[in-house]
Amino acid sequence: MSLIVPEELAGERLDVVIARLAPDISRRQARRLVDAGSVFVDGRRSQVCSKPVRAGAALEVSLAPPRPDAPPLELIAVDGDLAVINKPARMPAEPTREASAGSAHRALAELLRERGQPHEGLRAAHRIDVDTTGVLVFARHTAAAQALHAQFAAQRVGRRYLALVLGLPPWTLQRIALPLSRQRDEAGRVQVDPAGALCVTLAVVLARGDRGALVSCAPVTGRMHQLR
Repeated sequence: MSLIVPEELAGERLDVVIARLAPDISRRQARRLVDAGSVFVDGRRSQVCSKPVRAGAALEVSLAPPRPDAPPLELIAVDGDLAVINKPARMPAEPTREASAGSAHRALAELLRERGQPHEGLRAAHRIDVDTTGVLVFARHTAAAQALHAQFAAQRVGRRYLALVLGLPPWTLQRIALPLSRQRDEAGRVQVDPAGALCVTLAVVLARGDRGALVSCAPVTGRMHQLR
């Protein structure tokens, strides 16, 4: 839902403005949407209900249904620089355009806050898909984020994923090197493209069944969707 703040509502609270401009949304519902991170003001997420808004401001309100509840977040390790978690399936690593609630970033911040620890500077060092489980590393301040970024860029961080694939690969060990680029459409899908960026993955078949196989995938590069 896209809304423009009229002159007569200039300076009003964000939740009040949403409720006034969208008759089907009560003020209580507006507060819940703001708290969930489903409201953007001039393109930036706003989670402060009392925030006064200016006339002409563009509001985006996502009314997408909430994601299914994910299992509790497991904290593997934490110190002054890093926080390492085991991300469950159905949980996005970072806030989405629909909401920040339900993301691993938000869940970790709340967990640290409950423990009385700083939680404002969290930054994910890498990403894994919503439906993928696995280790996710967060930096807790800017210097740690820069150091982690340099290590990932220099390919000094090893990662391995287990994938159940439909079909039986004709090989046991394979170095997959293909150039990928994002399609110029609304879906933004990734495709093999000679003009794209080279993506390299080392794949090993660990077990074979009648119709599929268990494959270990170690990405050498870190391009988006390269394992897909």
